[in-house]
Amino acid sequence: MAGALFETAVVAEILKAHHHRGREPRLWYFRSRDGWEVDVVMERGGKLHAIEIKLTATPRPLHAEPLERFRRATKTTAVPGFVICDVHQPEPLAPGVTAMPWGLL
Repeated sequence: MAGALFETAVVAEILKAHHHRGREPRLWYFRSRDGWEVDVVMERGGKLHAIEIKLTATPRPLHAEPLERFRRATKTTAVPGFVICDVHQPEPLAPGVTAMPWGLL
């Protein structure tokens, strides 16, 4: 339950940040036919950015797997992905994926 609440809070912060800057947020949730999902897909500058949200202070490369699958499926290899979590500073998690502190939203 705590993970779902954290995910909701992060999505609310993303929405608030867009509205505060006068931008219309373009956010989606993605689920494939075979059941894997990405918590947030955000369009910015005509590019798609995939975001996973995890209530953890110790993110692992496994947390980046849905983002990597999304990039392969959509052929958006140049766009970075993010795992929003409880780290203190941004840190590389996997090629093209960064673990980001939720406080930087």
